[in-house]
Amino acid sequence: MPLAMLPSGHLKGVFLTTAGILILSPDALLLRLIGADIWTLLFWRGLLCAIGLVGITLLLDRSDGFRRLFAIGRPELQIIGVNACMHVLFVLAILNTTVANVLVIMSISPLVGAILSRFVLGEPVARRTWYTTVAVFIGLVLIFSQSLGGGTLV
Repeated sequence: MPLAMLPSGHLKGVFLTTAGILILSPDALLLRLIGADIWTLLFWRGLLCAIGLVGITLLLDRSDGFRRLFAIGRPELQIIGVNACMHVLFVLAILNTTVANVLVIMSISPLVGAILSRFVLGEPVARRTWYTTVAVFIGLVLIFSQSLGGGTLV
């Protein structure tokens, strides 16, 4: 179902979150099961992601897709660099700790984004976001408390 056909912003968020979970969970497990060296994993992961992004760009912007693909400026190069770092760090994390730990840590990224937007950009953050952040932090302490004591975090 195309995102434009979904009735509300909330439903779009639920749809994208569910899609992300369904994509990331098997991806992380497959990285573990493949058993290849890190450079092979990074090559194929990068190539397949690039093919997917080019395909989505061409699909969503049929009339101007090719021009947009080659109109790369400084912001796009910065995004490419950050995305490349993210892929390297994700694969390293999967290979060096449990998949569950990596996915739990990744799940807090919206809260980290909210906190950074407050302190870096000066944007206001809703009170319920602060409450949620504290609750999530307490949950993370409970989840990782067993790993911290035994030296098995990494």
